Amino acid sequence: MTKTSNDAITKATHQIALATQAVVAEEINLGEHFGRFNPEAETLTDKHVFLPTVVTSAKLSVCEFDVSDIPESGEIPYDRAKLTPAPYLVYRIPLPPHLQRKPEPSVKEAIIYGSHEVHTRMDILVVHSGEFANFLKNIPEMLSHAL
Repeated sequence: MTKTSNDAITKATHQIALATQAVVAEEINLGEHFGRFNPEAETLTDKHVFLPTVVTSAKLSVCEFDVSDIPESGEIPYDRAKLTPAPYLVYRIPLPPHLQRKPEPSVKEAIIYGSHEVHTRMDILVVHSGEFANFLKNIPEMLSHAL
């Protein structure tokens, strides 16, 4: 059951990562195109926030455990893990090489100091379909804490 669930979420998040990168690239191209042909136009101050999201009917849970309880096999004993239901969660996927972004020269120093994950991983929201309306209502508050 776990392997099937992991496979399903991996496939879904891969498609979301592809779609997100395509939409972001299109927005960047449109912005550059608009600026090139309208050099005297006011700069747009709108900020775009892209929230890659999977909406699912699957029951979502977060597994909490003490790292010291993980044996060499890597399998956490059931009695050492606590599953907590969650209406939504953030799934940080490792991006395959073909989806990894190339860093701008200005961020090379930041990569050296450990923030390279921005180029090799993507956070994707996973929301239970029954909680989607509440999730949408709470986005402004959640974003206000993140900015």
